[in-house]
Amino acid sequence: IPAEDAPPAPQAHAPVQPEQPAAARRRPALSPRESHASADLRARLVTNAPNAVSLEQYRRLAAVLHDVQIHKHLKTVMITSAVPQEGKTLTLVNLALTLSESYAGRVLGIDADLRWPSLHSLLGVPNHRGLSEALCRGQQDHPIVDVSSRLAVVTAGRPGRTPVAGLASERMAEVIDECAARYDWVLI
Repeated sequence: IPAEDAPPAPQAHAPVQPEQPAAARRRPALSPRESHASADLRARLVTNAPNAVSLEQYRRLAAVLHDVQIHKHLKTVMITSAVPQEGKTLTLVNLALTLSESYAGRVLGIDADLRWPSLHSLLGVPNHRGLSEALCRGQQDHPIVDVSSRLAVVTAGRPGRTPVAGLASERMAEVIDECAARYDWVLI
C-alpha cells in the first residue's frame, strides 16, 4: 500500500498524569549528578511510561495487593532490598501512583531511607522536614506533602545521629499506625 493510502498507525494512549498542586511541580535545585539520576528515574514513572508493559506490571501488583487488602485488611507495605539502587523508591512511587489512580485510594508514601533519601528528588518536593523529625521530636503533626488529591508523601527529612534506632523505635510503629488510620495505603 502506498504510504499516503495506508491506514494511520494505532495511537498509544498515554497514562493519566496525576494532578499536582503548584508547590509539588517546583523542583528543588539538584547537583548535576542528582539531576541526571532524578531525570532518569522520573522518565521511568508509570505516568511517563513509553510502553504499556511496565504500567501493566504495576497494575498487576496493585491488583494483588488490593485483593489481599480486601481479604486480610492489609494497609501497610514495606518495599526493601539487600543492596542499594535496586529501584525501591521507583517501585514505591509507581505502586503509589497505580493504587491512587486505579483504585482511587488515598495513598501515603514514606521515605524511610534516612541516610540516602531520594523520594523528595524523584517527586520534586522539599525535604526540610520529614520522618526523621517525626521520630526524634515525637510530633503528632506529621510533615505530609500532598503530591495529588489522592497521593501524599512523608520525605525522610534531615538525618539524625542514629537513623536506625529511630526506625526500630516504638515511635516508628506509632507513626505507621497513625498514618494507616488516615490513608487507605501506607507504602514505606
